[in-house]
Amino acid sequence: MPRSVLFMIALAACSSPMRVRSGADPHFDFAALKSYGWLPSPDAGDPRIHDERLEQRVKRAADAALQAKGYRLVTEGADFMVRYYAVLADRTTVERLNASFDYDGVWNPDFGPQAMRPGEEYSRPYTQGTLVLDILDTHSRRLIWRASAQTEVDLRKAASDQGTRVVREAVDTMLKEFPPGAKAQGAEAW
Repeated sequence: MPRSVLFMIALAACSSPMRVRSGADPHFDFAALKSYGWLPSPDAGDPRIHDERLEQRVKRAADAALQAKGYRLVTEGADFMVRYYAVLADRTTVERLNASFDYDGVWNPDFGPQAMRPGEEYSRPYTQGTLVLDILDTHSRRLIWRASAQTEVDLRKAASDQGTRVVREAVDTMLKEFPPGAKAQGAEAW
């Protein structure tokens, strides 16, 4: 498999929960929106995420979610435009081996055993992936709504068959907040 991997595919292997946030322009009339189109996604310059397969999966998932809400995908004259982008970041966390846990070691990132005592702290590197969906007003190109999904990803499992399902889950979860309404729960106004 090429070095270019889809980090969103790897979400299926994540142990950390997905964090989703959304926000909207409180002055925009979302009720007037009926059709949408796609804008090109900016190139993040990271070959691990700049991949046509990721784009296809995100667009298919977003198209399905938006069309289920009654929006039509059009090539011209759209009421709003959609774009996505993805980011990977290398992070490190400090964890403590659970004292009640019966195992006397942990596996280091190279899959080798690492001796540990219960209660001992160790640092663990991980990759954090973020997927962002933007909704822009077609006429002004002004951002009117944004959502992001963020979680730990495992790039070693990027070829997983669960990738399409996980991308769909991330996109569906984000688009639950669209369009924002007067009683939308969880959406932040900016």
